[in-house]
Amino acid sequence: MPNNSNYDLSFQPNTYWDLRDVLTHVDARVTGKVRKELVKHALQNGETVPSEYLKSSLSEDLKQSIGSIDPSFLGGE
Repeated sequence: MPNNSNYDLSFQPNTYWDLRDVLTHVDARVTGKVRKELVKHALQNGETVPSEYLKSSLSEDLKQSIGSIDPSFLGGE
């Protein structure tokens, strides 16, 4: 049995995923061009992204909500 005093058991990494793997996932799964770029930019800058934005497509309600912010978000998703 290893000696637990050799390890920092309270350590918690910021993420359990390698950023390259997340960006590859975003490139492969996120269909909206503008959303894909926004998500990639946010992740590269250490920002959090709602899990709904990482899905391949958005729900109709979310599309309408985002589209009401700016009409440029209505097309291409």
